[in-house]
Amino acid sequence: MGKKNMIRKPIVPGDIYVFFQKSDSPTHPSYIRLDLNTGMWSVPFTLPSMSLHDQENGVYNSDPRAAYYKGKLYLFGRAPDNSIQVMTSADGQYWSDPVTLGTSKTCSAVMPYVFNDSLYVFYPGIDGGNPICCNKYDENLNQLNWWVAPQPASTIYPVGFSLDQQIVFFNSNGVLSMVDFNDNGFSGAGGSIGGYNLSLWPSTLDANTANALVVINFFRGTGTDSRLYQDDDGNVIDGINIYTAPSTALLESETAQERIVAVFYAENNPTRNLRCAVTKGLYFNVLSKQDTGISLAPNNCSPFAILIPQ
Repeated sequence: MGKKNMIRKPIVPGDIYVFFQKSDSPTHPSYIRLDLNTGMWSVPFTLPSMSLHDQENGVYNSDPRAAYYKGKLYLFGRAPDNSIQVMTSADGQYWSDPVTLGTSKTCSAVMPYVFNDSLYVFYPGIDGGNPICCNKYDENLNQLNWWVAPQPASTIYPVGFSLDQQIVFFNSNGVLSMVDFNDNGFSGAGGSIGGYNLSLWPSTLDANTANALVVINFFRGTGTDSRLYQDDDGNVIDGINIYTAPSTALLESETAQERIVAVFYAENNPTRNLRCAVTKGLYFNVLSKQDTGISLAPNNCSPFAILIPQ
């Protein structure tokens, strides 16, 4: 990984886009692109036409999140009135004006996923114990269906979704919890997993290897424990201290031993710089770390990385 490239290039399979809130522009989404072929970063770009929800009680809960679907990037944000807004780009350079998706309201950032050839958007609702909600859209953002989980999630944080195992993971009062989801909606009573707590929300990764399908959640420790954990056994990934929740991208996964995962995070220091750590193998040994020099906004602002599929 090298110095920044000033040129914004079209969407290229294998590139990684990282979306975030910059410290000097926290109420608008920004992004940076990593060219994995050259190892070069772009300079950061800010999209001032989309307004994100400002702080509540000194905390942001409005990280921009994106999905790649039908040849376009779809960028979602929590608007100042709690509505869900979206912008699209077919080339990674020029973006549409933001539009509001119906009457849905969210108390946090939303999490989009492409599943069964449709676009699904998960988010915690604003009423009734903050239940997890899901809207289904086509490529023109026509709403095809919607669901609300039957039980309150007691969360104001975004969720993670396992595409292959069809499980929604979320933070319920500091406990890593889950509920089943498929195209018929939410099912089962859900429950907690693991005997440890997490702060903020999990970054969920389907690590499909030749040996087995593994779903891994990465998260920050609670309280003053800023270490990065992964949930195989609540293990710590050495050498990474994070300020808010991480985001992950699976780069290679021939076997579990050869698994390469990139972790994007805000460093736990006064500047909160966006960093990328490349890890390998069963125990996520850190191969390299790079500081982008971009300062993220304080108090809950986390990056979101998306790998453009090959």
